[in-house]
Amino acid sequence: MRRLGLALGAIVLTLALAEVALRLTGFGLVRPELAFGVNARLAFERGQFSADRHLFWKFAGPPGPADEALGTVHPDRVIAPAVQRPRLLFLGDSCTRLGMDGPAYPGRLKAMLARRAEVLTAAVPGYTSHQGLAWLRRQLLAARPDVIVVYFGWNDHWRTIGLTDRQYAASLSSLRPRLATLWRRPTADAPLRVPPADYRANLEAIAREASAAGCRVLFVRAPGAIGPAARQRLVDAGYMRPDDDPAALHAAHLAVLDEVARAHDVPVLDADTIFAGLGSPLPLLTDDGIHLTGAGHQVMAVIVAQKVLGGMLRLLDDPRSVEDVAAAAVQALSP
Repeated sequence: MRRLGLALGAIVLTLALAEVALRLTGFGLVRPELAFGVNARLAFERGQFSADRHLFWKFAGPPGPADEALGTVHPDRVIAPAVQRPRLLFLGDSCTRLGMDGPAYPGRLKAMLARRAEVLTAAVPGYTSHQGLAWLRRQLLAARPDVIVVYFGWNDHWRTIGLTDRQYAASLSSLRPRLATLWRRPTADAPLRVPPADYRANLEAIAREASAAGCRVLFVRAPGAIGPAARQRLVDAGYMRPDDDPAALHAAHLAVLDEVARAHDVPVLDADTIFAGLGSPLPLLTDDGIHLTGAGHQVMAVIVAQKVLGGMLRLLDDPRSVEDVAAAAVQALSP
């Protein structure tokens, strides 16, 4: 028994020393710029992103004029106390953060609403519903927004290199033994970053935890129209397999969003159907069929205002539907 105890002690000591050595060398950590595709890698190389153990990445530089226009928040900066007017929080990815021709729609809303409502933008290119939920839990719910506008979907159903967002988060846990990575084998097929079951769980958690904190939620059904050329660029970049159908991937996640919205009584802004039915003479989506043009951001701004301030907060006295408001915006933009 004594010899057995000594042998077991030696094994435990050896494993402990090996674990310490692996942690000191950084072995077993997957760098986000390598795990999530070419756009993440380029942003890290340009110094736009820095790594974050909880959110995977965040903006690295100090805030600039564009951040002020959007009312952006940052996980490393304290959010000011709520003001005496409705606080709107916009949670999303590059579709919410980046404006290709003028400010993105939260910035346009901020200018439109002036002193009627406060706009906070928590959106980072490449983010998924997993990262949005993590940020809500760590900082954003404490900011006590009145309404949270949730606009995710595209990055959730793109392919990743071996690990889903949930698995990648687990790999960053300080409690996870690095020795376990010695037995990990890469998957034969690149999974979706956030598979439908995980997407459902994330949206349900957002709806449930926001409600518990006294916040209302609006889900946005992301508009899209990916053509053959845009699809090929996504395949070339590794975001889709050659046999993937982007419309089917997007429709599957939209169906999950609809089911969660019905189950948790969350209002939905169906921007996908509204944009498709407008017949605008001006393009509302860029060539990639995902991001909004300047005209698209303007339409998104007015329909969000109508849905949130009119339908949810009852602060607008405008009986028009969001479809009528969208059509009027397109008419005003048309040459």
